[in-house]
Amino acid sequence: MEKLQKVLVGCPVSEYHAYCTEEYVRAVKNLAYKNYDILLVDNSATEKFSEYLKTLKIAHKHDFSGITDIKKKIVLSRNVLRKKVLEEEYDYFLSLEQDVIPPVDVIEKLLSQKKKIISGVYYNYYPVGDTTQLFPVLYRKLTKEEEKQMQENKDILKKMNPQLYEELIRSDFDYAKVRVKLKVEEVEAPRVMEVKQCGLGCALIAREVLEKIEFRVDDKENTYDDAMFCDDAHQAGYELYADTAIKCKHLLKKRPWAWKELDKDM
Repeated sequence: MEKLQKVLVGCPVSEYHAYCTEEYVRAVKNLAYKNYDILLVDNSATEKFSEYLKTLKIAHKHDFSGITDIKKKIVLSRNVLRKKVLEEEYDYFLSLEQDVIPPVDVIEKLLSQKKKIISGVYYNYYPVGDTTQLFPVLYRKLTKEEEKQMQENKDILKKMNPQLYEELIRSDFDYAKVRVKLKVEEVEAPRVMEVKQCGLGCALIAREVLEKIEFRVDDKENTYDDAMFCDDAHQAGYELYADTAIKCKHLLKKRPWAWKELDKDM
């Protein structure tokens, strides 16, 4: 019989997600896989949320560094998890964020694809004009045709998508760095697809990847550590995939704050 891979499941947590923690803990405890451990890293400023986690009987660690920058707090917490994977010889880390509820068989399904980095599918709201629309938290590369159109229509691109145009200027018009948000219809059918970038809401990462890559943020980049992790993975020679058969719930509707507001407050 093939040996079961040893998996650590966890994420950074805080009191900001208290509204969905009970449902999350219940889901994580009831995964079907037979060889996994859990660790939640609480980066709240006080012990109050950790005391709450104790009542839910979930493995956790309070690790508040005194840093208030939310992006840096998340990175420090993720690296606590990375350290545990490396020191305690886990084969994989399932990054499963505090507001993401996966299918009960998520671990075995992701493992079955035998990829070093593979994500499930969960959705978020993104601004589109004066409104917001739901998209999967997944990005693809430009096609050759899209790249050609951008090169031939820079003036139109500058007018229609000034943010993207500014990004291209900063990268000296390196179109390989451009990411395209996947649409809902592109992930409806079950398949394994290569992606340029995924979130860390539901991502299985092999130990060997974490041996080479540490979670980080860059003060010069207006982005979070998941984007930087994907960039670093590409630089290290890894391909990223998504299994669109794995659809997760993202507990957004009851969230009493928005990331941009929380980031600003920090």
